Amino acid sequence: MLKLRNVKRKRKKPKKAKIMSQRAARTYLNVPYPERWTAKQHGARWDKVVKKWYLPDGVEMHEDLKQYALKK
Repeated sequence: MLKLRNVKRKRKKPKKAKIMSQRAARTYLNVPYPERWTAKQHGARWDKVVKKWYLPDGVEMHEDLKQYALKK
């Protein structure tokens, strides 16, 4: 008798070029740890790879976050 294995389907990963272009469109913030909740309240998200907070495309910079914006 054949036993069927639990086969996990591989998820398609986004192409590297697409990921890089998405990161280029982000506004990164240098938010201190105690201020992370303020950043979250204003729409900022955490980038695990870069290990920085960022504002996604389409989210406007709030006055409270302007002091944390990284200079380009």
